[in-house]
Amino acid sequence: MASQVSMSDASNTVAVHFQSGECPRNLEEATILFSKFGDIARLDTTLGTLTGLIFATFFDVRAAQKVLQHYGMCAESFQAAAYDFRALSISTSAFAELPAQFAGFHSFGEIAGVSVDGEDIVVEFYDLRAAQQVAFCVPGSRPKRSASP
Repeated sequence: MASQVSMSDASNTVAVHFQSGECPRNLEEATILFSKFGDIARLDTTLGTLTGLIFATFFDVRAAQKVLQHYGMCAESFQAAAYDFRALSISTSAFAELPAQFAGFHSFGEIAGVSVDGEDIVVEFYDLRAAQQVAFCVPGSRPKRSASP
């Protein structure tokens, strides 16, 4: 189940399948368990009681990678929700028109990578919050969805 993926294809959401008796019994227990890996964006415990399956979405993709490593074969990367994006595209023309006082993308958060995709510059952050802030603050930027894990 758990596999190494490049950071750009990594999802911030993981599914962990707990054995009988090991699954957190409620949202509070799940929060305590998963918060040791990083800041939690969302937890879905609706299938926990029935199947032992808990879905956790972290703000920082590195926290999700820690969960995958910690739980090994009992965890797998899960497709991110449409609003969970870490990468943004901005056309080179829009980039060139950014005001001189633009402090740079690094001012929003830690950058995981920068690449070129056709006529676009793609900036990938580790943290969802940084990418979402850029989408709201930088004219011409738009979410770039990653490939499904």
